[in-house]
Amino acid sequence: MTNKTTGETFTYNVVLSTNDELILDGVDPYLNGQPDGINSNHGTISLAKGDNEFEISGLTNSDIAFEFYFIYF
Repeated sequence: MTNKTTGETFTYNVVLSTNDELILDGVDPYLNGQPDGINSNHGTISLAKGDNEFEISGLTNSDIAFEFYFIYF
């Protein structure tokens, strides 16, 4: 996943199955509820002010959602 606005990238190095759930909580990735940072590039994704453009690659038939805890005006 790349935030094309900031240039930041998060990479996960394991092939996911259909039933897997990968959550990136801040800087900590969780696979199916278990911490799994060892299989990532330890990249962080932050937001720039205004619109942010994301690119997600390497996935097919996926369901993606974003939830941000803080919103700055």
